[in-house]
Amino acid sequence: MGSRVLAGVVIAILLGGGGYFAYDSSKANSALDAANRKLEASRRDGDRRRGRIRELEESLQRVKASLSSKTEEVREEGRKLREENSSLGGKVTQLEGEVRRLREEAQAARAAEKAAAKRAEKAAGLEKDLAAQKKEAGRLAAEAKAAKAEGEGLRKKAARYEASMAALRKNLAGSFSTAKEARQRLARTKELVERMSEERKKTGARVTALEEKARREARRAAKLEQSLASFRRRFAGQEMKVRQTKEMLRIDIVDRLLFGLGSARISEEGRGALDRVAALLKTQPGKSVRVEGHTDSLPITGALADRFSTNWELSAARAISVVRHLESKGVAPARLSATGYSSHHPVKGNETAAGRAQNRRIVIFLSLMKSPR
Repeated sequence: MGSRVLAGVVIAILLGGGGYFAYDSSKANSALDAANRKLEASRRDGDRRRGRIRELEESLQRVKASLSSKTEEVREEGRKLREENSSLGGKVTQLEGEVRRLREEAQAARAAEKAAAKRAEKAAGLEKDLAAQKKEAGRLAAEAKAAKAEGEGLRKKAARYEASMAALRKNLAGSFSTAKEARQRLARTKELVERMSEERKKTGARVTALEEKARREARRAAKLEQSLASFRRRFAGQEMKVRQTKEMLRIDIVDRLLFGLGSARISEEGRGALDRVAALLKTQPGKSVRVEGHTDSLPITGALADRFSTNWELSAARAISVVRHLESKGVAPARLSATGYSSHHPVKGNETAAGRAQNRRIVIFLSLMKSPR
């Protein structure tokens, strides 16, 4: 869109008679060709942007498909983990019952060992009794021996039970560790699902933001195109040039359209011209505006030197006057800056009156890039 504006502006640059610039048809045709080429480039850029949006939409669909697949996998793994956890719980309960049973058997073995020791003591006492009771004592001794052997067997059995209990405790600890690892895997899986969901939301937000930015840029370009068309119609035949690139809009205004000879006060006609410039600038809010003042190389003499000792002061004063007028018409002051270049950036030679007339100018730059402020 900006390129079509440039084509219109170049064709309609009003440099008409009465001391103004003559219209050069061959240059206009050349500028029109250049503008058409830029228009085609702009169209290609628009196609690339639309292609990029399609790529983003396809990427979003792939993310959605991947997320759906991952969600099913996570659900299946969660189901398996729950089944495994339930199975482990039953095994733990079974092992705890086995441990209780082994403890009870060990306690019974220790009780039997104590009983055998008591019977042995009783047998030893009976041996000291009456000889008539030797047979009984022998029997008791044999019983005691058998009980002792039984006790030894019970002690060995208890030792085996203790070893089994230790092994069961170790297995039980391993089971608890497996259940803990399963719970940790489930937690990590849930975290992965949450991250993927968040990434999907972020991707959708980025796509929406890109689409909104493209719409804003399109609206801003259309508004700039309309404003430039109106601006071109309003200043047909006046000494003003408008040039546009992708990054910058430049307006060159010959000083006599704005100021009297040796003056920094804006004329009535100049205020009208700057009012239209301000309206144009306000269609691009937030974009920086730089105003440059330029003079010819003739030194300042006479009474004028009391106000402006050199062309530096005059060029800066004129740029500041333009900035103050734009501010008074609603252009945000934070966007504005003023610079005086004196005679050190001429566009023509200062040897002729015509060259000096073109060097005495105000240049207004509108950045079409986002302002750093």
